[in-house]
Parts: sequence; C-alpha cells; structure tokens
Amino acid sequence: MIGIPVRLKTAVSLVLLGLLTLLAGIGQLTFWAPAETVTASAPGDSKAAPLTVITQDVLTHKGGPRQISVKGDGKFVLAVGRPDDVDAWVGKTAHNTINGVSEDGKSLQLAGTDGEANAPSPAGSDLWVQTENADGQLEYTFTPPASGNWSLLLASDGTKPAPSSVSITFANDATMPWAVPLIVIGAILIVAGAALPFVSKFTKGRAAAPTVRGAA
Repeated sequence: MIGIPVRLKTAVSLVLLGLLTLLAGIGQLTFWAPAETVTASAPGDSKAAPLTVITQDVLTHKGGPRQISVKGDGKFVLAVGRPDDVDAWVGKTAHNTINGVSEDGKSLQLAGTDGEANAPSPAGSDLWVQTENADGQLEYTFTPPASGNWSLLLASDGTKPAPSSVSITFANDATMPWAVPLIVIGAILIVAGAALPFVSKFTKGRAAAPTVRGAA
C-alpha cells in the first residue's frame, strides 16, 4: 500500500504539472499568440517602370488586405478599376505587377514586364471607379466598390517611375491548436492532484472501519 508521504508527493507533482500545462495553454492564447496581422513587402530591387499593377489575387489574399502602404518619389495616383480596364490602360507599357504573396506571407511577388517607357497619366480618367492622390506616401484600405474582380494601378505622371515600394497588411490566420487542449489537461491534472490526498484518506477510513457481526 502506498504511504501518505508518497501520495502527497504525487499530489504535489500533479498540481505543479497541471499548473505548468495550464499556463502553457493560456500563454498560447495571450503572450505567445501570433500577431493578428502580417505584413508582406515588395522586393526593393525591382526595375523602375512607369506603371505598377496590383492584381485581384493579391487583393483577395486571406480575405483581402487590411492596409496598403505605398511610398514613392513625389506625387502619384492610385486607381481602382476592373482588371480588363487596367490591362487595356497598361497596354504595351513597361510595368511591374504585384501578383502574389510568398508562402511565409512576408514578401509580395513582383514580376517586371519590359515595354514602352511612357504611358498616359491615369489621373482624371473615367475608367476608374475610385482614385487616391498622394505625395510621397499613401496609406490606403482597399474595399471592393462592387462585386467582381478588381485591380489597382499606381502611376506618377506616366513618364516618371511609378511607386514600387509597396507593403500590404493582411489578417494572420496562424493558430495555436494546442491551446485549449493544454488548458483542459492542465485543469484535470490540478483537480486530480488536489483530490488525491482526500481520496486516499477516504479509502483508508473505510478500510479501518470495524465490521459489525450479528449475534450468534
């Protein structure tokens, strides 16, 4: 039969192990939890071009961007339009296309296309459903103006290099699947450890109870 000191040591060990497990689970939901957002940036070594296009695939990545940050030299315009309209405007003009996000979510995939050095400025065109003018930097939250596919077009004046310094912030879908199981297991271990001395005492009391026999 296991002695009382051994039972107490076992109970303490269970409680401590339960506390550590519980804290590990809580930590995964709090201070170890992944960030709510992740930011992907375009590579800084892209070739200068008068136009930059951000495609539908990027705009719908992980449910769509939370924030689009664009940096450029001087004044530039961001135009929102249908992909066919954007492609028609670009035509044979040299341009950079941001068309995807890396697997780790930290980099934007950018493809350069050679072509003509100049393009008409998209500012003021009635092709676009929305335009944003900026000088040096723009913080923009994209919301689809209507159903269907959309693209973004960045340009200075059609002759100067368009902004290619682009970073996009998306929702982070990383999860901690072990958080809840660890909390449950930790709670069970704590309860088991706390109850062990009382269970042992109750069992010992029943074993020591006298047996009453009937009269012969």
